[in-house]
Amino acid sequence: MAAAGSETLMSGTETTVSVQNMSIGCPDGWRDASMLIVTADAPSPSGVTPNIVVTREPLSDTLPTGRVERLEEFVERQIDGMREALTDFREVARRRVTPERLTASLTIDWISEGVPVTQWLTYAYANENTVVISTASAGRKEFSDLEFRFRSILQSFRIN
Repeated sequence: MAAAGSETLMSGTETTVSVQNMSIGCPDGWRDASMLIVTADAPSPSGVTPNIVVTREPLSDTLPTGRVERLEEFVERQIDGMREALTDFREVARRRVTPERLTASLTIDWISEGVPVTQWLTYAYANENTVVISTASAGRKEFSDLEFRFRSILQSFRIN
């Protein structure tokens, strides 16, 4: 943070990122990776605090150009990364992209620090070059009781 009378360390072109009445400069060569995070007030009995995280990811130029194929390949690459990074990863359910519905969803199970976790991920275009990913997470035992709440929260999401 810059105090009154302090020197500015950024120069050149920058954009300003604003979220929840806060802002920060984002200089050339940097990317706005801000997230929206909503969490329950306390952990569930499994020790996992239920939460939803919404992020944006730029789409690679190496992806196919068709909108259905582009999003499907993006999701496939995400799954490949999860298989490598997450302990005991298991794909539980998946809804693929169709021309009528340019979104995808994925439910996965995995083990985080010894605790079984379930996550529900949704993927949708923010624009031609960016995907919005929402990830709802909870302990595996509590997830089904929270699904309606997660869906309600996600239905309130808007891109301004």
